[in-house]
Amino acid sequence: TKPQRCRAPSSPRAPFPMQARLAAAASTSGRTRIDPRAPQSRARTRLGRAHARRQHARESTSPAQAERAPEDETASSTMVPRVFVVSDIHTDFEENMKWVRGLSDTKYANDAIILAGDVSDDLSVLGETLVLFASKFGHTFFTPGNHELWCKRRGPLKDGESEADRETIPDSMTKLERVLRLCDECGVETRPRLIGDGERKLWIAPIVAWYHSSFDYEPDITETRVHPPHLVMSDFRLCEWPGLDPKDESVAEAMDAVNDARGWGTFLEWLRRPEQSAADASVPIVSFSHFLPRLELCPEKRMLFYPNLPKAVGSDFVMRRIQNLRAEQPPGARRKRTHVHCFGHTHFGWDATIDGVRYIQAPVSYPHEWKQRPGSLTVGPDANGRDFDFSGRRRLAEPCCIFDWERHGGFAPKMSARWSDHYASNPRTPQDTELAWWVRGSALKGRADDESD
Repeated sequence: TKPQRCRAPSSPRAPFPMQARLAAAASTSGRTRIDPRAPQSRARTRLGRAHARRQHARESTSPAQAERAPEDETASSTMVPRVFVVSDIHTDFEENMKWVRGLSDTKYANDAIILAGDVSDDLSVLGETLVLFASKFGHTFFTPGNHELWCKRRGPLKDGESEADRETIPDSMTKLERVLRLCDECGVETRPRLIGDGERKLWIAPIVAWYHSSFDYEPDITETRVHPPHLVMSDFRLCEWPGLDPKDESVAEAMDAVNDARGWGTFLEWLRRPEQSAADASVPIVSFSHFLPRLELCPEKRMLFYPNLPKAVGSDFVMRRIQNLRAEQPPGARRKRTHVHCFGHTHFGWDATIDGVRYIQAPVSYPHEWKQRPGSLTVGPDANGRDFDFSGRRRLAEPCCIFDWERHGGFAPKMSARWSDHYASNPRTPQDTELAWWVRGSALKGRADDESD
């Protein structure tokens, strides 16, 4: 049966207040929720107090003081948390939202979760999802995917909703501003942040991005006609980019510039500070984006049901931001930083190391994908010894744990994933443009939506 879309808890005319979001999360999960901003006295409120400290810091510090926040915030932490990652959660689908609601309210209170984009295009669904994660995890990090920037609403009206109730957002850059503001309201981090303390610290660095077709430099498939992305991808219908052309690099360049306005330069200054201790000079980094920084992180065209997918998955601008992060250190640093980059969008499980950087994708994806191709989505075992796998008892699935100091002294050992394992044993041969047997004869256009949305 076709998965049912999750109904939004209220009209999307405007993001509803934080208190109402928490109340909605409580009513839909069947458990009592604690407002993470309100002062609490019971033992179960560690997360509430941590969130209140973060919120108070945002509201009471000047811009100059805020530049010191990444390190100052870690002073109250007693250990570097475990770090989990998921992408492409798509909580518009009830099965996926139910999974988020069912995550433990206490198990992850000291941990960090990275949400690598594509939660929902609906601000009310996005808000509910972010509040749920912020109420369950000590730190929640997020960067928008392509779905979050859809500014033209789609689908039938919800019960009791009229066309007048649907909020009009003029363009996708305005939608981006709304999404980032919503994250602030929900206590979700969208800027680089240092977590942990002492010698157990970790940088987590979100990157705002968009794709461009010139990212794809490999030969095209010629034995059959393949439509270009602007005729296939929903983004070209549901996004609006005034003064920019989504068919060239202008959108990707404009989105990349958002990072400079949100503290990326300050982040690099912190990495290079000469007064750092030797331990701080080699603190590991987890950067993440929704889109791919390298074409090698996508299967070759002949393997894909939509062979032009690589033209709409990645950004060279992301690669330029992350390619030298390992070497961003003060003079005299003894060893380079360990660097892991997480990503999403393509809905393929992945764990590969290229040129000293480890790349990981753990996509929640659409429910029907776990029925159709679970092998290409699964990745693991993770730092907790579990596979990231939603093909069985979904309610028992957990986010992918990539960092656990207590178990591994840092990052999880190499995980297995079908496509990255394939390329670990088989060199990439993009000059071979003969379609794979499972692609030949398929209705390319009919399968494109499964891989592109």
